[in-house]
Amino acid sequence: MNPNEEKSKTYESMADRFLSLFRFNITFKMTLEFTIAFIAFMILMNMIFYMGIKGWMYSQTFNMLKEASKHIEENVAAVYSPILDFEEIEYFFFDEATKALTQSNSAEVISYDAYEKSRNPINFFPRNKPEYYYYKKTISYDNQLMILVMRKNALSSHKEIDFLWSVFIGISIILTLMVWVSSSRISHKHLKPLRNMTQRVKDISVNNLDTRIDIRGTKDELKDLAFTFNNMMDEIENSYEKQKQFVSDASHELRTPIAVIKGYASMVNRWGKEDENVLDESIKAIEDEARNMQSLVESLLFLARRDKGTLEMEMERFNAKDFANEIIKESGLIDSKHKILGFIEYDGDIYASPDKLKQAIRVFVDNSMKYTPENGEIHVSLKASQKDVYFVIKDTGVGISQEDLPRIFERFYRADQARTRNDKSGTGLGLAIAKVIIEQHQGKINIESQLGKGTTITIILPKNI
Repeated sequence: MNPNEEKSKTYESMADRFLSLFRFNITFKMTLEFTIAFIAFMILMNMIFYMGIKGWMYSQTFNMLKEASKHIEENVAAVYSPILDFEEIEYFFFDEATKALTQSNSAEVISYDAYEKSRNPINFFPRNKPEYYYYKKTISYDNQLMILVMRKNALSSHKEIDFLWSVFIGISIILTLMVWVSSSRISHKHLKPLRNMTQRVKDISVNNLDTRIDIRGTKDELKDLAFTFNNMMDEIENSYEKQKQFVSDASHELRTPIAVIKGYASMVNRWGKEDENVLDESIKAIEDEARNMQSLVESLLFLARRDKGTLEMEMERFNAKDFANEIIKESGLIDSKHKILGFIEYDGDIYASPDKLKQAIRVFVDNSMKYTPENGEIHVSLKASQKDVYFVIKDTGVGISQEDLPRIFERFYRADQARTRNDKSGTGLGLAIAKVIIEQHQGKINIESQLGKGTTITIILPKNI
């Protein structure tokens, strides 16, 4: 690892440790997210209310000034005297040259320039508040055009708007606190099954793999999660039990040859140094048991590689007819007690691993030899369809019971459950290995068997994988 990679990993580790200081539970995170979303919503609503109310108040004031301007225009003589006055409204008259003519009694004299500089368009936000609301209209009096300017003090409007704004803020704060409390309770309630699941999972160990999550009463995604977890635990428990059985069976199979080797070694130590017959017998027995142990260990390693996903097959294309004839010939050479007959109907190629495929077919042929009485028949056939090749091994042996048939490919399983070592009992791994090999070729195995009538094994392999 170069220094830059080490430095990068160091920084990542430091960042992880720093972030772990801010670890919050899901209830808090959900509550915080709900509250932030509500705050954003309330800010938006407050701004809408504020602008709406301010616009409404401006519209009301504008209409008030407009109505007052109509009244003034209708009574312009009285106003111009001036003897007419309006509550909270001041008015000013200017001629066409913007020279001040007259104004209401309560108004301070202003110039037209001062009016133009002081009037501002309505602003909906709190900043730049106008001091006065203005309204301008041109009217005619005594054959003279005059400019009527009206204004109303905006202070009272500002006070009302500020008061309403304070009310909105106060209500928002109260509602935010209520949302925080209610969302916290709701999150806590809905996440309670998840906390129960977590506690149940913490209680699971090797000694109580049968523990399951209670899914009664739940109807949401948490039920799906619990159901999936329970299914996973079923598979784990089943796999663990199979592993325990596998280890137990492997230990049992290894115990016998080790005991035999140990016994013969002790015999050699006691008498073999002087008795050549004892020495020869012991050496032969030790060699046989060592070969048995080697075969068992190799079988276990083969299955272990398959379980780990590292099993590889060296595939090639070869003639299936020559391959089948070779198996038939070799079987006849090693077994003279049975009639081994070949029926070859396909003369074409197949893509497979010749060594591993022969090993698998030999397992079925050897089983037929073991469990078929002397002078019985064993048929090895080769057929083909458009896509598949069929290897069929048929015997006239003792057969397999319907109860044992579904389990014959289990590791260390024997139909009679015998665990004694005799001339017909093997390691109990042959059929399991054969099944793995066929599956690696993307093939299938069909078995038909009846007690006392024999067994038919059909291996179906694709011509091209």
